[in-house]
Amino acid sequence: MLTPSSAHLLVEELARAKVNIMALQEVRWSDAGETTVGDYNYLWSGPPEGQPHQGGVALVLDQTSYCALITWHPINS
Repeated sequence: MLTPSSAHLLVEELARAKVNIMALQEVRWSDAGETTVGDYNYLWSGPPEGQPHQGGVALVLDQTSYCALITWHPINS
């Protein structure tokens, strides 16, 4: 998931397969955050900026699932 195009490719496949929620590991994105790609939202937690791009987890949610999410608190990678 380190390359930017991989997030777009994954979203295309999730939409095609009609997947609402997917959990990912080894995302390799730094820090924690949220971003929207297409009709999906990525929530991720990874190693601090400046650390090697290893590990990291993420949730990918469609708009319906994202709206149902009450809260999200990243803990660590």
